[in-house]
Amino acid sequence: MVEQEGREVGLSRRTIGNLDLDQLVDSISAVYVTHDRARPLWDVWSHALHHAAAIAEEARKLDCPGAPESKLRQEIADFTFWLLTTIFKLRGRLGERVHEFPVRDSLVRISGRAADLLWNRYPGLCPWCNCPAEASPFTYEQELWKQCGCDQKDSQRETKSKDALRERAMITRRTAALNADKRPKSIDQWQAAIDEMYRSRRLRLSLKDISLHLLEEMGEVADGMIRMYTFLEKDLGNLQTELYARQRRLDDELADVFSWLLTLVGKLDLMDNDTDLSRGYALLSQILWDQYGNDEKEAFECRHCNSRTCKCDIVILNDQDQIDGLFLR
Repeated sequence: MVEQEGREVGLSRRTIGNLDLDQLVDSISAVYVTHDRARPLWDVWSHALHHAAAIAEEARKLDCPGAPESKLRQEIADFTFWLLTTIFKLRGRLGERVHEFPVRDSLVRISGRAADLLWNRYPGLCPWCNCPAEASPFTYEQELWKQCGCDQKDSQRETKSKDALRERAMITRRTAALNADKRPKSIDQWQAAIDEMYRSRRLRLSLKDISLHLLEEMGEVADGMIRMYTFLEKDLGNLQTELYARQRRLDDELADVFSWLLTLVGKLDLMDNDTDLSRGYALLSQILWDQYGNDEKEAFECRHCNSRTCKCDIVILNDQDQIDGLFLR
């Protein structure tokens, strides 16, 4: 159940795609909240990395005759759950410490919620080849979600200075703010918008290539997280400004991961039970529901214990006395 327009609405195969991206994050995080409270950020992120690597492995295996695609869909669902749980863990005020986790982790924070990150990075345009010289509202002459032209401009391989990259991040955010009314409202709308803009890369690249791009962006996020608390001496004189600039970079890298995830899913064939055969590509929302959804409960559930809030007997060793006791017997 989720709250929409002041009332609780049950989830189902037919409605899951209408869920707002931030509601999706909250719904997913609620399934494993009991265990995830005890997990440090790096534990959750390591799980996301593990399943991202598994996606690449399954994409490679699909080149083999008779390989089951269902394992790939399962890994995509598992990866998405861990990715969105990471985003949930990253929310919060810079410098705000959570529980007993290390002080440095209080600096590893994103600036907003999931939909904010995605819109600030992709405000109706490709930030690489269609980023304007300065922010402005879209006019009727401009085409929202105009197809990316990076293939022609070779923009993704251009070398840009750190200052230029940071200025572009500011421009896309100002553009996002000026066009906030045009932001996609649901997870399915986000996938349609990203596909509209990046259809050429979905059609041009192989599943294996796309999975490697996803892994590449995961590496960029990992670097962005580390850079939130690792500085040079020269950075300390203007630390707050530097920190916020790095936070914008972390936001953008996470948005890139999600963009490539949607492109990866769009590469998959439709399932037999898909409700819209005219679309031509698979939906992330349906893959998530196939693996974790329960129409009778109208909610996501743990696919191992089948509970809306996971009751699996997982023990996470966080207590120092408990760990010390292992070696004193």
